[in-house]
Amino acid sequence: MFLVPTSRPTWSWTTLMSDFLWALPILCSAASLLASMRLLRDLHNASLMYHRKRMMNCQLWHLAMGDVTLSVSIVVDCFMRGFMRYINWFGMDAVCSVVFVGAGVGMMTPCIVEVHLSLSLLLTLVRSDRGLDFLWRILPVVWPLGTFFAVWSTFRLAVAWIPDDGCVEGQASEVVAAVEASCFIFAASTYLLSSYHVMCGGSANQSVRNKVYARVQCYLLTWFVCSVPDAVRLMMPDALCTIPWLTACTLSLVSLNGLLNTVVYARQRMEAQRLRNGPMSGSILMSGGPRHSFLVSLGTATVHHPVVSWSELSDSGEIVDSVA
Repeated sequence: MFLVPTSRPTWSWTTLMSDFLWALPILCSAASLLASMRLLRDLHNASLMYHRKRMMNCQLWHLAMGDVTLSVSIVVDCFMRGFMRYINWFGMDAVCSVVFVGAGVGMMTPCIVEVHLSLSLLLTLVRSDRGLDFLWRILPVVWPLGTFFAVWSTFRLAVAWIPDDGCVEGQASEVVAAVEASCFIFAASTYLLSSYHVMCGGSANQSVRNKVYARVQCYLLTWFVCSVPDAVRLMMPDALCTIPWLTACTLSLVSLNGLLNTVVYARQRMEAQRLRNGPMSGSILMSGGPRHSFLVSLGTATVHHPVVSWSELSDSGEIVDSVA
């Protein structure tokens, strides 16, 4: 590559604000990147603890890796737009295309994983072993699907490097909006079915109901905050979808997706971990002082030992793990 000199405009408040406008999505992406890396570390520690793979751990691993890919791509894109836009290197069009493909993979792969998460929750609640086994087998397919849609979207956007502007979309594209809308409709419908099942089925306790309701609400909130603004921008006319401040604001919201996913799922998984360890394990371990036990008997007591099969224990654990 060789450098083609360009004239940098004279310093002004407008130029300074334009340069540092892209610092906001970079900071948001950095926060999401750190949160996603923390989630990946926790998932790795959990796999070492249980010595076997759980479906939701693998789902969250794919979700976190997609968020990492998106965060890194947004950081590179915004750095090029804000601090490298006054230079013109040969081959920058190809660099922009690679960055946009990475961002597309990071956006669409988590959307597909969210669909997988919603389906696994519903199938776990209805105790469909065959359906869960099928979902387990097709989980790695989320990356080829996300890559295909990302390449298609980048081709439709006609991304190009323009000096003084950076990587700019040449035209509007409906691919990202169509994929995100389709995944949202499917996942939201599945979550609503799960909510209806736990509300009217009568087989789920209050803890499971609360976790299902919390996941539905958090999913809807995250999608409307992070995905809707950028999808609307990409469907706008060419003159509107390339406005710098609008692009920076929507990218900032998109880059928060990894942080919100980590906060939601990490919090729910900590609660599920306490449920699996037992309600008293955390409180006993937190205190090192002496404890005394007393035997209290009220009338005649009869002890029954129910017979519980291993399949029932496994199903119960999977329900707690899936709604986490």
